[in-house]
Amino acid sequence: VGAGTSPVGNLTIWYSNLPAPDETVDAHWVQDASIASLDLSIVANTFVNVGNVNAEHVRFKVTRTSGTLELFLYARTEGVEV
Repeated sequence: VGAGTSPVGNLTIWYSNLPAPDETVDAHWVQDASIASLDLSIVANTFVNVGNVNAEHVRFKVTRTSGTLELFLYARTEGVEV
């Protein structure tokens, strides 16, 4: 989370191996239960290591219930063989 005005909500991480998953359809994704939902009310730099994942697609889902926020995400992947 980069900046915001009293953001309330959370960020979750999801995976899919479908050839063309729809980012708006949760049924196309599996949520990573090993990573706790990140609380958006903490406006600070947050680091989460998503390791040992053999998924073709990674989705970061923000559910904001109030306030504003500026979110910066960076992801690096290394060749996934499916």
